[in-house]
Amino acid sequence: MPPQRSTAQKAALAKGRENAHSSVKDFEEAFTKANTDLETATVKIYLLEADLHDARLECGDLRQKLVLSSDKCKSLSQELKLQKGKNKGLYHDLRVERRGRQQTQNQRDILENQILLLKDAGLETTKDMNKLMTHADLAVNKLIGAEKANAGLKTELSKALQQYQLDVEASRAKLAIASKKLRDARASVVKLKKSIA
Repeated sequence: MPPQRSTAQKAALAKGRENAHSSVKDFEEAFTKANTDLETATVKIYLLEADLHDARLECGDLRQKLVLSSDKCKSLSQELKLQKGKNKGLYHDLRVERRGRQQTQNQRDILENQILLLKDAGLETTKDMNKLMTHADLAVNKLIGAEKANAGLKTELSKALQQYQLDVEASRAKLAIASKKLRDARASVVKLKKSIA
């Protein structure tokens, strides 16, 4: 027959069992909490990995867009440089064209003034010719009348006629020169107009 435990021993044993039961319960609770925390952490890790994957994809896409943007900037920079060169050339051509147009206009003004002068000279020559013809007619009439009145005036009449012929030829020569100058000036104007067109 085993020895009987004392009351103190029984109390200590009961307390030990109670403490052991409490420790197991605390351990189970801690284990359950640890599992819950582990599951939560696992879910968070999964979500973070998914976010990291998305971020990497986005970074790759942004990197590609950055490369494309950089290439486009280089292309636009080169195009801008070419356009500046073209604009510089066009500006130079425009200045040359304006200068040429101004020179052409100056030449045209000079030729028009020459034409006006030649026209005036031609009109004056024509007036002189008409005046000379009138005077010549009067002289001839007078000489003819004088010849009828006096045969001795034939020599004077002959001289007057010769002078008249010389004057007529001189006037015709002047008229021919003026006409030639006028034709040359008109030809120059036509040629200049063609070059302007």
